[in-house]
Amino acid sequence: MRGFRIGGIGETEQERGEGWCGPWSTATRLIEQREQARSAREEAIAAGTAVEPLVLWKPRRDPATATARRSSFARVPLLQELAVAFLVENIDAVASFGILSPGTQHAIAERLGSVRKFDDHALGLLTAEDAGATELVLPNCSLLTEGAMKQALSRLADHATHPLRLVDLGLCGRPMGPEAVAVLERLSELHTLRLRGCYRLSTPALRSLLGARGAGLTELVLSSNSQFGADSIGLIGAHCGDTLRTLRLEDCDQLPSECLAPLRRLRALTTLSLSGLCLLTDERLLELIDGCAPRLTSLGLRGCSLLSPEAIVSVARLCATLRELDLEGVELVTDTALHAIAESLPALERLSLKGCVQLSDEAVGALAANCRGLSHLSLNKVPGVSDVALLALKTHCADALRVLDLSWCRGLTVTFYDGHSNDALQVVGRGVGLA
Repeated sequence: MRGFRIGGIGETEQERGEGWCGPWSTATRLIEQREQARSAREEAIAAGTAVEPLVLWKPRRDPATATARRSSFARVPLLQELAVAFLVENIDAVASFGILSPGTQHAIAERLGSVRKFDDHALGLLTAEDAGATELVLPNCSLLTEGAMKQALSRLADHATHPLRLVDLGLCGRPMGPEAVAVLERLSELHTLRLRGCYRLSTPALRSLLGARGAGLTELVLSSNSQFGADSIGLIGAHCGDTLRTLRLEDCDQLPSECLAPLRRLRALTTLSLSGLCLLTDERLLELIDGCAPRLTSLGLRGCSLLSPEAIVSVARLCATLRELDLEGVELVTDTALHAIAESLPALERLSLKGCVQLSDEAVGALAANCRGLSHLSLNKVPGVSDVALLALKTHCADALRVLDLSWCRGLTVTFYDGHSNDALQVVGRGVGLA
């Protein structure tokens, strides 16, 4: 590891001159500096000397006297939530749901999955002939069998008055084998297909499915499939042309960058996620977004750790309509890249910088000053963030921010959490990380 930093960048002349020799030495030096700083603080306290804060900020709320902020878990539950909880608790005694609204169906399925009760019996209840389902949204299919899934899809496919248009299956590898996938071909009005965790979906099955339904799809989500290769990606490019608006091809870390070339044909995309494709290169990314860049509103690059700051700068300048950008784990993102995002994407609303370890307060401040409509921002595991960045967010983004993730940001104080005046803001990471 000698001579290289996180992300594979070679050491600089300055670092070489300082005797820098890798992550282990860096970690050791940081620990030593932390201990020295702690000793200095303890000596200042013992001597009665006040430690100067990084920023002088008097919050509108007095943390010492203000009413404690209520956790979202402390709110009074809605009547529908109580009813769903009761049904889930007694699911074995339910004989039929009858007709349910899509929202209620989704809530029951989600709650059953969260408590590990979504089995073949529950699937049968939600897909009964009298259920009137036009959407099948099942967040957790890990307990289902392929036979039960095939029967459920067949019932819905044969229903003449309520055609199935949306299929969203999470953790669906076990039940979505070749026979169940084949039933999807009969869904003539299917426009949204999300198969997350579809590790049993083979290239021949995908070829048959997209050959039958690909031309009518407006959204396609496929994730966590180690069988996909150049042939599989070629099928997406060949069958999902001008109609596809959303493509999420995620967590297929075996895919080499050159396999993605056929996706250049998808020029109508407004949402593209290549999260988890850790072999994605700068050249391939810019090639893929070249045709659809003027229309892209959402781009996911989580875990694409080979991407350089120059590529992120190019993305920001090409995709002027972006509203959502996920850069989680793109370790090479620098202040220069964040400045380009701030300057080129003033209408940005959601941004994840989780694990972008090279960023500073100054760059976050520039982001806040230029992107004043930010509603969701993650600074999780960004060690350079301090109260200076929070003051910039308070000054420029206070009205718009709704979710702010500050987990593992050790340079922050609790003043912001206890003193900010936006009761609609959800701060993630309250606790040791802000102490």
